[in-house]
Amino acid sequence: MKQSILLFAAALGADLASGLAAVSRRSVQQGWSLQSGSCPGGSSACNGGGACCPSGLFCFAAANDEVASCCASNSVCRGAIEGRPACADTAWSLWQGFQGNGFCCQVGLVGVYDSSKNVAGTCVASGAVGASTSARLVSAGGGATATPTTTSSTRTTTSTTTTPTTSSSPTTTKTTSTTTSAGSSPTGSRLVFAHYLIGTVDSNTNHAQLDVQNAMAAGIDAFALNQGAPSAPWSLSTVQQIFAAAEATGGKFKLFFSFDTFQDGTISDHIPVFNTYKASPAYLLGPNGLPVVSSYGGYNLLSQWQSFKQSSSIYLIPNLDLAGAGDSSQYYTNPSAYLSSYNSIVDGYFSWESAWPQSTSGRPENVSSVGDTAVMNFAHASGKTYMMGLSSLQFKHCCGGNYYYRVGESNFGQRMSQILQLQPDYTEVITWNDAGESHYIGNIWNESLGGAPDILSYANTATFPHAAWQPLITSFIAAYKARAGSAQMRPPGAKPIGAMWYRPNLKSCANVGGGPPANAASALDAVNYAVVMPDGVTGATLVVTSGSQTFGAIPLVAGLNYGSVAGMISGAQSARVVVNGQTSVQARSLLDVQANPTTCNFNYFVVGFS
Repeated sequence: MKQSILLFAAALGADLASGLAAVSRRSVQQGWSLQSGSCPGGSSACNGGGACCPSGLFCFAAANDEVASCCASNSVCRGAIEGRPACADTAWSLWQGFQGNGFCCQVGLVGVYDSSKNVAGTCVASGAVGASTSARLVSAGGGATATPTTTSSTRTTTSTTTTPTTSSSPTTTKTTSTTTSAGSSPTGSRLVFAHYLIGTVDSNTNHAQLDVQNAMAAGIDAFALNQGAPSAPWSLSTVQQIFAAAEATGGKFKLFFSFDTFQDGTISDHIPVFNTYKASPAYLLGPNGLPVVSSYGGYNLLSQWQSFKQSSSIYLIPNLDLAGAGDSSQYYTNPSAYLSSYNSIVDGYFSWESAWPQSTSGRPENVSSVGDTAVMNFAHASGKTYMMGLSSLQFKHCCGGNYYYRVGESNFGQRMSQILQLQPDYTEVITWNDAGESHYIGNIWNESLGGAPDILSYANTATFPHAAWQPLITSFIAAYKARAGSAQMRPPGAKPIGAMWYRPNLKSCANVGGGPPANAASALDAVNYAVVMPDGVTGATLVVTSGSQTFGAIPLVAGLNYGSVAGMISGAQSARVVVNGQTSVQARSLLDVQANPTTCNFNYFVVGFS
């Protein structure tokens, strides 16, 4: 992805110069086209009409539910505009419509979209919105008013979800969230990343390519490359492979570094490899057009971050919460005080610990978004962006005595609902491939963990695959980019999609040496599920079977349904969606739950509905 190039009238010839003279504070750059049947002065129709680009720019046809793009040269620049959305003429207003894509209107017109027409949006007078969906105004143009303006519209969405209980009969709760079409976020983009641990990847395989291709297929925009040993030869080899794989996508998939300061807390150690790849066409650029850098940890490295930011042109969005402190730390409870020293150097904030409940009470707890709300409000009030973490669970049994569990039962679905309600600027899936903490959704390559047989014993994609979570993430991403709620999540076709997950043993693990992990008391012996239902299906229910027991019927509605059915016993596990008395889709256990396990494993078997 390349930075957008600002072009001035002198570079575009006399025709553009005369157009510029008519509009004050107008500049031209590569960006989205104006949606109009008649083009204003200084612009020309493209693609058979309906779209306009400034005279002197090149027009390229619309793609991917977008509008035509206006480029500085006769080569496609759509990927660069996607990375840094802007109007090709600053006289126009930038709106965000269908699937979160940008389009431009003359000042005074209102942006709307129709999800059935596969285009980002169109422009209408304020009184002509009709049945269309109001788009979101990202930035107002500096041109003359075409028609009287109107106030921003407000959209209310209702999300119905199934929440976990400690009994075998889940309850259904309904929450309502309200968003406005003119939010306070500093950026109009909505991007989803996946945290990717740099481990050994065999250069004689296509594993790096598969990771990129699988992530793209799931709808993920970029990998945040967790760099813990930045100068190690094996690390440099993997980084080279993953950049080559991303560059081969032609700008469709991006990468950026996330400095792991727990493994290497010297920021200067990470800079050489960053400098090597920051100009790659696959490197993600932030809203300011500069390469993005994030981190895992780093809250105690203020002077190092200051030095790095002063010496490098970057878009910095580090993780500064306190590891292990949960969302009760001052980072979440009093961000204005905790982050006051950082606010002048960072461009955004990324929260890690809030992705799971702290669960120190010894009983099941739900994940909270209260801390995220506080930090996001502080970030937006400061003109910064905010990135939330989305994760399934955390279970670790390795690496020098780490043996703990953080709630995962219905955490995944609940966290999706929270993110869709809060609508942060970015979301980071935690993680693509961290087997050690069990929250992977992608591939675990054996060569990456050849020296860690303890991890492979409880987390590997052969015995414990998690890829069945990916269709849920794809549906979530579509709703997130459309600024919709969990009730608006949809499957790609007429059939429901989803997954069931469960542990291979009961949480007591009474017959295993060492007993259960720390915080096991917060777990449930439960069959967990998330199902996305299509429109037009009535009377659908979910029936769950655990061993010889059958639980049901749990009502299902259009959108995201999730929950935990407590009371799991040993034996086979299954869940099926029943519509009009017939099974529509179902998930059956990969392996049975063991009554007398030889190990105490809190990782999940994840099975997709089919």
